[in-house]
Amino acid sequence: MAYNFKDISVLIIDDDKTMKVILANIFKAMKVKECFTAQDGEQGLQLFKTHKPDIVVTDWSMNNVDGIELTKAIRAHNRTTKQTTPILLMSGHTSMELVKKALDAGVTEFLSKPFSVNDLSTRVGYIFSKPRDAIDTQGYYGPDRRRRNVQDFDGPDKRKGEKDDN
Repeated sequence: MAYNFKDISVLIIDDDKTMKVILANIFKAMKVKECFTAQDGEQGLQLFKTHKPDIVVTDWSMNNVDGIELTKAIRAHNRTTKQTTPILLMSGHTSMELVKKALDAGVTEFLSKPFSVNDLSTRVGYIFSKPRDAIDTQGYYGPDRRRRNVQDFDGPDKRKGEKDDN
């Protein structure tokens, strides 16, 4: 499926200069409206607040502020502005424990390295074609971590009055 990215702005945060250039070139080839880059999470958070991008693409492992700390800072900012900016976290470490940690921090999607241009464009397209509702609880603010509604679930954590969004 082809996606049109001409109306979105992207913030890329990666301390690997080569990866940052590659990602910026991929997004430019995808014809995004604007592409901002940052060398670490600290600079990325400042650019996020200044430019208010439509999506953040960040590496997990960075010096100073890593991708998880950055996600938590963005989600804290989003909570005050009532926004849920999508965050795509990239990592070569893909154990279920680490993916769960990323999702619990408020990451919208996880992209394992190495990836292809098609993997990246498909994941970004999915983020915008199937946006997730924002969840605001005492211990979490960010996208709904569930991808689907399980109709036959009847446990204590079932949300009351949820709609079928399959």
